[in-house]
Amino acid sequence: MQQFDLHKFELQDTVVDIPDDFPFKVQDKAGKRVIILTRNCGDETINIVVDLLNARCENVEGDAVNSEEESEPQPSVPLSVTVSKENGLSLEFDVRAFPNKISICGISIKEAKSSSNQLDCKGPAFSLVNESLQKSFYEYLEVRGLTGSIANFLLEYVISKDTKEYTRWLKNIKNFVEH
Repeated sequence: MQQFDLHKFELQDTVVDIPDDFPFKVQDKAGKRVIILTRNCGDETINIVVDLLNARCENVEGDAVNSEEESEPQPSVPLSVTVSKENGLSLEFDVRAFPNKISICGISIKEAKSSSNQLDCKGPAFSLVNESLQKSFYEYLEVRGLTGSIANFLLEYVISKDTKEYTRWLKNIKNFVEH
């Protein structure tokens, strides 16, 4: 039987430190594929969810964020951003994080799950929304902490987590094969 050698795989041990002034609490459990960022802002709670299954920092071609002068596709990570009010209403944003910027793909409004009324309006494609309203939504998220620097942090953090989880997986495989 052939010996399984984990050391054949060269993986960079990338550790991303959370800055002291980082506005979000990071929930990241080893072995789990979801990263959650949470913060309170007045009477609102902001949750940003990154699912590693969908976040491979792959280059996205033809995205609305890429302008004509940018011929190279940029790495991006899809995010689900929820801004919840104490009354149970929430806005849910489908967002893509790029280096130094975010791109809103869609917005929906929802009521608390315990409500018997089913308010779940996805609205039109974000690109069809009035330009001035689009700008207002970007400002809305920026005030709540979703900025270009947060997008950069998330891109680095996802790469680091993906590497750690891959290393953990390889070690588990090695332990299985050796025992």
